[in-house]
Amino acid sequence: MATLKSLKIPAIIVGIVAIIMVITNPDKETYLDRTSLTLASEVKENLCGSSQGGLETLLNNLCKSSIDQQRGAIRVYLNNFSRRQNFLLFSIYTTDVAQRTYTSIGAFGNLATFYQNK
Repeated sequence: MATLKSLKIPAIIVGIVAIIMVITNPDKETYLDRTSLTLASEVKENLCGSSQGGLETLLNNLCKSSIDQQRGAIRVYLNNFSRRQNFLLFSIYTTDVAQRTYTSIGAFGNLATFYQNK
């Protein structure tokens, strides 16, 4: 049978990890910053495509620049359509964009994002 003394060290370790998780749980501002950057990159990749040179390169660069300039608007959109479930140790964010639902799990200062088509 385990004694209280032998359980003390594991309990301290669990307590320290829990405190670290609470402190590093990404807030909504962090989520919006990272997700707006990710979504802008995805839009650029899908909308602007690749270029072969000449006029196509110019149009591609203009497309990418326009999306970069709209990152603030993307952030506002995400803020309006995102829900946060804060479990103190971690958070779950859910955002509906077009035909996809993005679910992000935030813990230890990081976000892991998954999506599903509707």
